[in-house]
Amino acid sequence: MPATLTVGLAQFEPAKGNTVENLAQHVELIEYAANEQVKLLIFPELSLTGYEPELAAELAMEYTSAPLQALHKLAKQHSMTILAGAPLRTKDNKPELALVILSPDEPIRHYSKIHLHGIENTYFTSGNQHMTLSISSFSIGLAVCADTANPKHIQNTIAAGADCYLASVLCSEQGFSTDSEMLSNYAQHHNIVIGMANYIGQSGPYQCAGRSSFWGKDGSILSQATRNNTSLVTTSLTK
Repeated sequence: MPATLTVGLAQFEPAKGNTVENLAQHVELIEYAANEQVKLLIFPELSLTGYEPELAAELAMEYTSAPLQALHKLAKQHSMTILAGAPLRTKDNKPELALVILSPDEPIRHYSKIHLHGIENTYFTSGNQHMTLSISSFSIGLAVCADTANPKHIQNTIAAGADCYLASVLCSEQGFSTDSEMLSNYAQHHNIVIGMANYIGQSGPYQCAGRSSFWGKDGSILSQATRNNTSLVTTSLTK
């Protein structure tokens, strides 16, 4: 029998700097995803705080922080790996722009955004390690937003043997056409499934485009959310 993995993209409108309200939206989407048999769920960039670089130092978390502990408990409860965005406190003055990995059977860990963009350089420390996540027999490459704009990022992910490339993003209405075309081209060129989890509504200075999407290996859209609604988008990987 072929191996399968159901992957989900969580789309919602964040509350500025309100980790309690954002966590509640995470919980609701996770429960919905569990009912859909999702085993890997990714949220948009900085999902627990909203995209608010100026607030990152104030809102910076540690692995022991209550929101991450709550999500880790849900990951164990539902046998689901959850990828949530948060500023993570470091030994430096500036936090990392992190995609926190909450697995049902492993300690909390994270991927830190490598290619910071614009004002992010003022408020965050960049990462320097690519990451592929192993789930069952699948290898999942991780990216955060502007990482995807650097072709070497996905090239390194492919070289590491990734079966799927997942991006946690904030994609604005203005940038959606360019970014979606780029990700479609990557999927076709590298023969890989790509997923992008995006916000709706306002976050930071941006009006977000929604339309969280999966692209198939031929570059076509496998599934896509609407522009304006809280949504769960899923696809099943097989090998």
